[in-house]
Amino acid sequence: MDYVRVPLSTFDMNNVDSIGLWYGFVLDTNIFDAAPLNAAASRLVKKWRLLAGRIEPNQLEVRSHPASQLLALTSCPRSQGPTEAPWSISVPTGSLSTEFKTHSFNITHLPTTPIDTPTPVLGPSDCALLPRPSLEYFSKAGTPIVPKDFVKVDPPPFLSIQVTVLSNATCVGVTLPHLVFDAFGAGMVVQALDAELNGRDWVVPAIQISNPITEAYERHFHEGHAPEGPGTAMERVRKTFISISVLRILPVIWRLFTDTTFRGATSQALYIGPEVVKQISERAKADAAAVSAKEGGKTEYISTYDALLAFFLKASYLNEPTRTNALQLTMNVAFRQLLSSALPLSLSGNASTLEQYPHNAYIQAVTPFIPIHSLSSHSVGSLALILRRTVLEARTIPSFVTMTEFYSDVKGGLPIKATGADLYSTSGHVDSKVNEINFGVPILSCWFHLPPFLPPGAFGVNKHPNGGFVFLGCQRRCRWEAIQSEIERMQQGLPMKVL
Repeated sequence: MDYVRVPLSTFDMNNVDSIGLWYGFVLDTNIFDAAPLNAAASRLVKKWRLLAGRIEPNQLEVRSHPASQLLALTSCPRSQGPTEAPWSISVPTGSLSTEFKTHSFNITHLPTTPIDTPTPVLGPSDCALLPRPSLEYFSKAGTPIVPKDFVKVDPPPFLSIQVTVLSNATCVGVTLPHLVFDAFGAGMVVQALDAELNGRDWVVPAIQISNPITEAYERHFHEGHAPEGPGTAMERVRKTFISISVLRILPVIWRLFTDTTFRGATSQALYIGPEVVKQISERAKADAAAVSAKEGGKTEYISTYDALLAFFLKASYLNEPTRTNALQLTMNVAFRQLLSSALPLSLSGNASTLEQYPHNAYIQAVTPFIPIHSLSSHSVGSLALILRRTVLEARTIPSFVTMTEFYSDVKGGLPIKATGADLYSTSGHVDSKVNEINFGVPILSCWFHLPPFLPPGAFGVNKHPNGGFVFLGCQRRCRWEAIQSEIERMQQGLPMKVL
């Protein structure tokens, strides 16, 4: 069988090579025919050959899969250039043999076991805290996600699907390796699976034998760097994300231990219905416009996502007696649109190519320190403006160039909080649109990023099937309780303190 090499970029080793992407769906049925889903996944992989690919070391010519070449990946030597990951994807061309394993599919029947965290029926005006279901319903132990999992004579496929039929629901989980896909790319996979499952046509993304991000850096933008003086976005990134080492990771482990053991940090989900989202967003945008007018400038744009992040942070600290002096937030900022608007059409990384780019294409943005005592004086809109300005500061060509080299230098940065400060990190999955998949039965809830352990301060945001938003994360019990009190005020018809 012949293969083509699909190169990855330095952004595919920014810690994403150590985690997976999990998407879990709770279906309102205990009778589920999994055969159509299994067949749809097989058709999907046969059409989109990237999903049939295997990971190989960069320095080896991609022709076949002998064990000696695959096992060389365990040492994973670094590439020479600043823009390439130490591995690439070997994609098969031509007809696949009948023995070729396109995907992993596992089904478990637990007819006497109810789901341990029943999902309530949530309406557009509801707001509620939800415990997350067990990961075992969506992804069985040992599902491959990191490079070493794929270093085998007979390597496993990228796409894994788990179906668990319970007494009162069915759980469907889709798992992909983050070293190959980011949330947008994983969303492309789920959307294509949805099309195959429901008999719709879809456009198969082209196999990219040259990397548009690498070309963008090497051919056009490598000379323009972001400013790195005091107070700049890059200075905040360099102070927050450091190279991983044993000595540096020990304080992180200690913080995780104290937060979970002594401060009751727990993983939960905050559901915000579309009507509540609208209320928060409209109020935040009006507040932001007032701040812009007061500063003498034109009205600045803030997104609904900015408004909800600001609401979440402000509500978390409403009732907390804390010695924490400040908080900081790290955010993943996508740059597909930035590059597609800046690249010449003659480059392989033009707009249409980048729109189909499924691999990791985001950089880190870090807010300035926000004093805790100032949160009460900040409106949700003014706090959302801080978040939006941080995104815009990071989403520039000079920042892209600097971060390309930074990720290569630190080999995947570990976020470290400053003394006396709380560090939050957020990952947005709204654009992935995984909540829109149609299994033929109602979806009660949609879950994402379901690793066994979420560190305190880490959370992701996704859309609920009914159009609301879901924050899934881990933080101290007192902060969840503060959010719960705001929810109860809203449910009682009282004005929320945070607004």
